[in-house]
Amino acid sequence: MRRIISLLFIIAVAGLLFSCGTENTGDFKIRLRLPIDNGDCWDDYGDDTYCINPTDQILLTIYSTPDLRQPYEYTDRRLFRVRSTRGQEEFIRSLRSENYYRFFVEVTNANEKLKLTGGIEGIYYDDSRNYEVNLFLGAVGDFVRVVKDRANFDATSLKSYFEFGAGSSGSGATALKNGNLFLSGGYYYEEYMNNAMIFDMPNLTSKEVSPLRVPLKDHAVALLEDDSSTGKVVIAFGEGEGGFSSEVLIYDPESDRYQSLGHKEPLTMARALTIDGEVYIVGGCTPTAPHNKVYKVTKNGELTEYATLRQGRCNHSVADISTTDEEGNINVRLLVLGGSTDAKGENPIANNDNFAEIVTNNVSNPVNIEDRNGEDNAELLSRGLVSSAATRLSWDDRTYGPEVAVVSVGGYLMGGEGDSTFLLTNPNLFIFTEKEGDPDTWVYDINGAPNRCARPSISGIAAGEMSISQFAAVNCGTDEIRRDSTDHQIIFVVQVRKSYDTEYERTIYSASVRDTLMEENRDPLNGVIIDGPTTTNALGQAFVFGTEYVYQISGFAVPE
Repeated sequence: MRRIISLLFIIAVAGLLFSCGTENTGDFKIRLRLPIDNGDCWDDYGDDTYCINPTDQILLTIYSTPDLRQPYEYTDRRLFRVRSTRGQEEFIRSLRSENYYRFFVEVTNANEKLKLTGGIEGIYYDDSRNYEVNLFLGAVGDFVRVVKDRANFDATSLKSYFEFGAGSSGSGATALKNGNLFLSGGYYYEEYMNNAMIFDMPNLTSKEVSPLRVPLKDHAVALLEDDSSTGKVVIAFGEGEGGFSSEVLIYDPESDRYQSLGHKEPLTMARALTIDGEVYIVGGCTPTAPHNKVYKVTKNGELTEYATLRQGRCNHSVADISTTDEEGNINVRLLVLGGSTDAKGENPIANNDNFAEIVTNNVSNPVNIEDRNGEDNAELLSRGLVSSAATRLSWDDRTYGPEVAVVSVGGYLMGGEGDSTFLLTNPNLFIFTEKEGDPDTWVYDINGAPNRCARPSISGIAAGEMSISQFAAVNCGTDEIRRDSTDHQIIFVVQVRKSYDTEYERTIYSASVRDTLMEENRDPLNGVIIDGPTTTNALGQAFVFGTEYVYQISGFAVPE
C-alpha cells in the first residue's frame, strides 16, 4: 500500500532584482513540500517516484505585479541543479518590496522529463520582515494528498471539515485570487451543513470561517474577481432543512462576512461559472419545475437577469466556450448540456431540440447535436445525460480543427425501453466540438470510460504550450445513482488528444483516463465520498476535496 508523505526542500531567495532603495532585512524562503512514495528518499531500496534526486533540476520561475488588479509579468527564472541527496540552498538577490509575487516550480529528471510541478501566487513581499511560504509540488498529471510535514504525516495532511467514515455530498468550492481555496456546505451524516472553510495554501493550513447563514447543499459557488486581493465568492441557492433557498450571497474572505444580493425563486442544483471575472448562474430546479433563467453577478456586485433558457433544466452541465476578439474583448458564450426536468434526475431531457443550447449576448439559442458519423451512436439524444460534469479545453494550435472542445464525464442515462426503463451510469467520455462551417451544430466523439461516476465534478488543468493533448481533473464519487452509497472516492485525469487523420481528412478527438500512481485511483487511507467538488487555480493546478483530505492534481505548465 502506497502512502504519500512530504520531503522538505528549501530555496532561500535573498535578493531578486533590487529592493527599491530599502535595505533587505532577511531572506525570503520558499519551502518546497514534496509528496513521495514508501520509505525514505535516501534509501537505496526505496521507491523515489516523488523524490527530488541528485540528478534532477529545479526550475523556479517568478512573476510579479505591484497591484493584483494588473496582470502578473515575468520577472526572473533560475535553474537549480540538485547536487546533494539532502537538497540544497541557493541564494539570489532580494525580491522587490511592496509587490505581489507568483512562484512556479518545475522538477525534471536526468532525462529532462517533467515529473513534479507546483506553484503559488498572491504572495505580498515586504522588506520589513522575514517571510516564508510553503509551495506544494505534485506529480504531473496525477493526484496526491496535500501534506505539510513528512515527519508528522497523518496530523499534517490538509483536512476539510468532513470527517472520515461517511459520505460528503453537495458541497461547493472555488479557488480565490490569492491562490487560497474556499469550501462550503454539504450533506453529511443525514444533516445539512453550514460549515465554511478557507485553505491557506502558503502555510498549508485550514481554518473554519463564518458559517453560511443557513445549512446548504447543492448550492452554486463561483469566484467574483473584483479589485480585492482575494476576490469574493458568490454562493447561490441550494437545498436546506427548510427546502430550497432563494438567496444569492457574496462572501468576502477579507472581512469574513456575507452580503445578500437579493432573492429570486427557490432553487437547487443551479450551475455557476466565472467568465471575465463575472459570475453566471444557470438553471436549477424549483420545488415543482425546472428553472429557465440565467443570472449574472457583475464585478460591482450587482445581481441581474442575463438570459432565458429555451429549456428549463437542473442536473445539467455548463461549459465556458467564450471567444476573444483581436482587441482582447471577450464574447461570453455558455454551452448548456443535458440535465433533467426534476430535482431527483428521473426525467432526462432527451431530444435534439432541447438537449443543448448556447447562451450568448443575453439570448439562448438551440444547438443541434450529432455524432461524428451523423448518427446518434450513443443514443445520447434519446437517453439524455443527467448530472454529468463538463469543462472547456483549448488548444494553441489552430492549423486544423476547432481550438475549443468540451469534455463531458460521468452522469447517467436512461436505459431500457417502454415500461422497463432504468437509470444507467454513463460508460462514455464525450468530446463536443463545433462543427466546422456550422456554428449551430456541435459534434461529439465517443470514448469509453474505465471509471463510472454518477455525479462527478471536473475542472481543466494547465497544459504545455502547443501541446496536442489537454487535461482535466475529475473528482468521481460512487457509480451508484443514489447519493448515500459508501463506495470510495475515485480521482483521475482525463487526457483529450487532438490529431488529424490524413486518410479520412478530418480532425479526431480521442479521450482516455491516465494511469495513476495511487491504487486504483483511490487514496487507500481515505474514507468515502459521494459527490465532492473540484476547483482549479490560476496556475492550472486542480484541487479535489475528499471526505477528509484535500488533493492536488498538478498541471503540465504554468499559464503565462
